[in-house]
Amino acid sequence: MEPERYKFSYRTKDLDVVPDACSKSSHKAKLKLKTVQMVGEYDIEYLSSRAEEIVQEKTANSTFFDPDAEAAMPRFDTDELELGNLLGEGGFCSVHEIHKIKLLDGTAQQTISDEDEEEFGFTNGHVSQDRNFIASRYRRGKDARYAIKKN
Repeated sequence: MEPERYKFSYRTKDLDVVPDACSKSSHKAKLKLKTVQMVGEYDIEYLSSRAEEIVQEKTANSTFFDPDAEAAMPRFDTDELELGNLLGEGGFCSVHEIHKIKLLDGTAQQTISDEDEEEFGFTNGHVSQDRNFIASRYRRGKDARYAIKKN
């Protein structure tokens, strides 16, 4: 048996009365049509908000999905990364070594050698690799220390 397929469609959902800014009279109004994309009998806005609610419910007590741990993960702008060699490709992405990291605010430079510092930073007894730590240690000798998955 084939799974049920939903058709995407567009339809006018609401009629909003909006005052006409060009009119001198505040009585005049224009009808503004709102067109929404539908999936089956539901509009995209509803489905998106419902999906968000379900994810929140399912992950509320999860030890696997930890929003604090995810928020602590350093993030880089694509303009801050210079990609190196292609390490591999799969069905969903390719993996490149990170050849160089240059923070847009210019705060970190590749000045730390492995002999001068430990490989991992420690904050309150926990391993901590923030943006500055990573940007100052993106190479291990002549080799890349980090890689990135890219669509």
